[in-house]
Amino acid sequence: MFPLSRLSEADSPIVATTPGDRAGLKMRNPRILQCIKSYEHCADFILIGCGVDHQPRVTAVVVYRRSTLRTFPDQIVPVDLTMTIDSRKMLLVDDDPNDIELVQLAIGDLTVIRTLDVLTDGAQAIQYLIGTAEQPPVAALPRFVLMDLKLPKRTGIEVLRAIRQNGRTQHLPVVIMSSSSEDSDLTACYNLGVNSYVVKPLDFQRFQEFAKCIGGYWMTINHPPLVSNL
Repeated sequence: MFPLSRLSEADSPIVATTPGDRAGLKMRNPRILQCIKSYEHCADFILIGCGVDHQPRVTAVVVYRRSTLRTFPDQIVPVDLTMTIDSRKMLLVDDDPNDIELVQLAIGDLTVIRTLDVLTDGAQAIQYLIGTAEQPPVAALPRFVLMDLKLPKRTGIEVLRAIRQNGRTQHLPVVIMSSSSEDSDLTACYNLGVNSYVVKPLDFQRFQEFAKCIGGYWMTINHPPLVSNL
């Protein structure tokens, strides 16, 4: 249960309203707007308030499902605005079982990677990173995302666009590793803010070498985004 005592008078009243209807909101803090934007696709959610800490600083907003609304929500879903990163977790999004196995073998001796989460379509990736009306996103983001471009359900470009448009994930490092070397794919990905674009080698050994280099760089050398103070 979300502690309602943490609702701030300074940032409220935030009346029961859909995320797409900002008319009823007193928006003094742009961070609330950013959170609302990330929930615009969740038509069943209603924003009713924001939580603050003692500084004060916005730390969470409160949403609940319109379909379960009574006079006042008994079950409140706190939405954490803090971009928490698990520095030892990597996310792989690829629908090719052979490529998945090669990546797993390649990074197997990288002890810095404690968790490798594997998803096989773009819809799963969006749910995992951003959340849906039915399920919230993962609590701790991965240190970086290694993703194929040609994914079922939602393409890699669609997932990348969703990542960059969401306040919580907009700075998350994303590496595209695709068999496509088409100029249009490269241009689309870089226009959307991809951090790196790698063409998959056809040779299995070189594929593993590439995957190990990518994993090693993004997990050990690159500094991840600073944890958000939202």
